[in-house]
Amino acid sequence: MAPHVQFIYKPVQPEMIKHVASVISSIATIAPTPNDTIPPLETFITILVRSSGVKAGTFISTLVYINRLKSRFPIRRCTEHHIFLATLILAAKYLNDSSPWNRRWAECTVMSNTINTFGFSYTEVNKMERQMLALLNWDLHIDEEELYRELDHFI
Repeated sequence: MAPHVQFIYKPVQPEMIKHVASVISSIATIAPTPNDTIPPLETFITILVRSSGVKAGTFISTLVYINRLKSRFPIRRCTEHHIFLATLILAAKYLNDSSPWNRRWAECTVMSNTINTFGFSYTEVNKMERQMLALLNWDLHIDEEELYRELDHFI
């Protein structure tokens, strides 16, 4: 089996999370929030990936969608967390026959520490998904060239 094919079934690695967080940070500005409960982006991604069981192939596909956004919209005024979650949901649904439902994705975003709790509601997750579909012009197809371009960064 080719290295690229083997790679897509592997677990998501910390260097992949760091890279995706960096790319997202280059296109998003954090919108003001009423309180300071938002976890760091890398923490959010790490916990979400672990709780959802996402594999490298789906994770790398989010990078394809993120880079499409980057080419269309140099700066987005929303949270980095919204961009990652919405692209992850779309990649999971596009690539997998049995992706979690949005209610489950909302549950995966809930993170607590001794002081605060952070998470997105089911309604917010639905809204993020619809908005991302519109931003991507409902085009979720990923061709081999796009996928290999993102995979080459890690192989």
